[in-house]
Amino acid sequence: MAPDEYSKALDKALSDLQERVQQRDLLSAEIAGLRETVRVLSTLVKMPTDKQREVAKVLAMADYATPSLTDAIRSLLIRISPKEMTAIEVRNALEESSSSDDFSNSLSACHAALKRMLSDEEVETGSPKNGKTTYRRILTLEAPPWDSSGMWRAFDEILKPRTGMIPGMAPGTPVLPSSASGRGKLRKALRGEKD
Repeated sequence: MAPDEYSKALDKALSDLQERVQQRDLLSAEIAGLRETVRVLSTLVKMPTDKQREVAKVLAMADYATPSLTDAIRSLLIRISPKEMTAIEVRNALEESSSSDDFSNSLSACHAALKRMLSDEEVETGSPKNGKTTYRRILTLEAPPWDSSGMWRAFDEILKPRTGMIPGMAPGTPVLPSSASGRGKLRKALRGEKD
């Protein structure tokens, strides 16, 4: 793949990822709202035991998929990055979100979550605002674990002929091409080169 093709592929993947994250956030907010609706309505309706079990099961699944306070703060600070927010602003923004029932908790819970995130180096403090500490998310792009030449050395290691490495396969059965030319062809295909 040519460098400009990598750049186009990165732009496309980045755009797709941003779109999916927005969809996820919308779905999470929708799930939180529906969960509370079901929770309230289930206290107002008489239900047979089977229906009670079904409601409890679905609520448990929704609870499992609902982000924690720390997850919600993390997501909020990522969305507004590189801007900074005080703990009060974080709490208010979470309360204004569509999942406000989940995060209408105390300011002290937001402070505690932000302090944990600070000690875990997920956030850093910014310039004080009205005498209050501000926080911003630390965003870093991690480098790949190898450079391009190291990547091909890793592929070379992977492409070494192996035998009988797959459970249930007869011992001595080649898993990858056993000839040097076969490995070379596979290596070229992985690199996107033509024969």
